[in-house]
Amino acid sequence: MTALSAPPRVAQLANYVGPTTGGLRVVVDELTRGHLAGGGAGLRLVPGPATTRLGDRQHRRVTVAGPRLPGSGGRYHVLLNRAKVRAELASFAPDLVEVHDQTTLIWVAGWARRSGVPSVLFSHERIDLAAARLLGLPVDQLAAAGRRWAALLASRFDAVVCASDYAAEPFRAAEAFHTGSTLLRRIPFGVDLDTFAPRPRTDEPPWPDRGLRLVLAGRLSPEKSPDIALDALAWLVALGVRAHLVVIGDGPLAPALHRRALRERLPVTFSGHLTDRRALARLVAGADVALAPGGCETFGLGVLEALACGTPVVTHPGGGSRELLDAGSGALASTGADMAAAALRLAGDPAAGRRARARAQQFPWRRTWTAVADLRAELIDSLTGPRVLPVASAHRNPDPAEAGCVAATGQEPFSVL
Repeated sequence: MTALSAPPRVAQLANYVGPTTGGLRVVVDELTRGHLAGGGAGLRLVPGPATTRLGDRQHRRVTVAGPRLPGSGGRYHVLLNRAKVRAELASFAPDLVEVHDQTTLIWVAGWARRSGVPSVLFSHERIDLAAARLLGLPVDQLAAAGRRWAALLASRFDAVVCASDYAAEPFRAAEAFHTGSTLLRRIPFGVDLDTFAPRPRTDEPPWPDRGLRLVLAGRLSPEKSPDIALDALAWLVALGVRAHLVVIGDGPLAPALHRRALRERLPVTFSGHLTDRRALARLVAGADVALAPGGCETFGLGVLEALACGTPVVTHPGGGSRELLDAGSGALASTGADMAAAALRLAGDPAAGRRARARAQQFPWRRTWTAVADLRAELIDSLTGPRVLPVASAHRNPDPAEAGCVAATGQEPFSVL
């Protein structure tokens, strides 16, 4: 890591972050926590229903009033007030800006370049998949458009961070990465191993005293495919298996899922969205198997949290979540029938929980903090010295407790792509 004269001032900007949002908010919060712990100063700019300014000189938290995102049920707002954003950035005077959005905030990279500070894009979504869902088109019809958009983003930012190979796929062909003008880094996110940890099994509600315990935690929206989890439960019931599914989360599909569970008399408990992370961890740790049927996750923070609880996971083979699993910690399935069969196998394996926890222990947040801090220092240093080309790994030598941290893809979890 390049030594800086002082911890950097980092501005983070994100859409779709609010009190009841999930994975993106957790990532931004954790990156902020790691940066502040290292003595750095931070500005967080997010949209909301009204403009507010909180915090102190070291940590400013600014919410800028923005319109609601159509179709989100009022859950998400969008940061569109460029004048306000520019004013906040100018007042904070960052050494580096980080953008957690690939649409309405990409203009910030231009502001950073004109201001003489580097910019980093954190890629949290696959634009080609999001556009396919929005337009109702097959994904392959938009693959080329997704690569062109990724190339545009690569030409704007000084670095792009992807948490998985799956998230990085559209960016790989971008010329900027091959010429060295932009860095592409694979830096997986982490998990709070203290909050999300194994716990003794209890018979407290909502769990029944016997049977197979399943949990689904995540937003109940089309891209997460929560209906497949109910398909799996229906298969188990049809096979005569005594099973119970706890669904943690809310979203536009919640009413339809409720109606289906009542109509088919499925043993489901809907817990709604949980803001208490410890309450979430207790429920997930109480399950025998976690279901994560979404096929377009660019990382899968919920999968990693379940593994940390010692709960093996059945996830879809099509997204980035598969990269979090290793032999014995989970299984891949894309249909309800296959997911039901995989859940039965994992629940019958007494070592699956131990292997799940061991896998999650390879992803502590402190490793993400270190890799991101190294990238920040490299970019800031590049303004005053020779450009550092993307030839060295962003992964530092692990301590003995973290040795052997190899992703299921065969790559180190922290690497240059």
